Amino acid sequence: MMKQKNKAVFRKAAPGDGGQMLELIESHSSNGALEIVYTRRKDAYQSYLCDCKDAEMTVCVDEENRIKAQMVCLPRRLYIDEKVHTVGYVTGLHKRKNSTVNLPRLFDTALKSSQCRLFFCSVLDGNDGAFHMLNKKRTYMPELHVINKYKTYLISPKAFKRIRHNFTFRRATEKDSERLFNFFHEYGKTHNFFPEISSFSQFHGIDVGNFYLLIHQNGEIAATGALWNQQDFKQYIVKKYGGIYKAASKLRPLLELLHYPSFPKADTAADFAHISFLAAEHDAPAITKIYLSEIAAIARRQYGALCIGAAQNSELNQVLCKIKSVSFNSKICLLDYKTSDVRFDMNKQASFFECGLL
Repeated sequence: MMKQKNKAVFRKAAPGDGGQMLELIESHSSNGALEIVYTRRKDAYQSYLCDCKDAEMTVCVDEENRIKAQMVCLPRRLYIDEKVHTVGYVTGLHKRKNSTVNLPRLFDTALKSSQCRLFFCSVLDGNDGAFHMLNKKRTYMPELHVINKYKTYLISPKAFKRIRHNFTFRRATEKDSERLFNFFHEYGKTHNFFPEISSFSQFHGIDVGNFYLLIHQNGEIAATGALWNQQDFKQYIVKKYGGIYKAASKLRPLLELLHYPSFPKADTAADFAHISFLAAEHDAPAITKIYLSEIAAIARRQYGALCIGAAQNSELNQVLCKIKSVSFNSKICLLDYKTSDVRFDMNKQASFFECGLL
């Protein structure tokens, strides 16, 4: 535990901090024409544990135990150059307005004691303040390296065109578990940052029944993915529509008719599911399009929108960018303490960042 002259205390978060952590999260929203709060109701502390059972949560509190700042590291088992490593996803960095916080101390407390040695984060385009703050060179702070650009799409299930094909498409069952794990293992070895999937219980609110299979005539898996509803522990709430979005939000029936995703009312959580862990054989665009058309047909019975993300230079993104959508850009960045022995070439392999885990 470290102290400053102003007697601020840096410590690991405790279950009783959940309410204050949520309050701090909801005091910040994205900049730009679409003001969004990415929140974690009903309890932020428990939400992070749902996201990752080994979540490392750090807070800075004042003399009255009021949280001035917080950040979280979520250890993930990810493939890097064909091997699985524990990599820390850094998120939830928030500071109370008008509070003075020693940022290097916060990072030092949060990350130096982490089980991880390699860290990464995502920074939404337009959040220039956070990017410049992290990119400024300081003693005891990790160096920031942009390693990829990322695009998150909200798409109406009706926007995916049905495609005639000779594959079988069906929901996975327990009998498919081992072949799914093997398929993900082979796919992960060729995609940096793809999550290791050796059980489904590691992901909150998901099991084998959330996965759907596209199968060759010879019985081999051609593609798979999952419909993952995370709304019980993570939510996107639109606080305000501005610019073109303000006009668009008033044309909700017309947009739905044109197969754009429905706009939630202000101050309500967007109702959608992620298409997660989408792995297609050789990343073939033809297979990806067929898979998306089939899983969207399943999803349209329940959801007005689907969320999926892709690295900007990926084959998946080349498919998604041609579909009507609302999209958001961000940067994927390494936070380098130069203490990790994990070194890799981002140009050697394709990259896959799972949207549901960011």
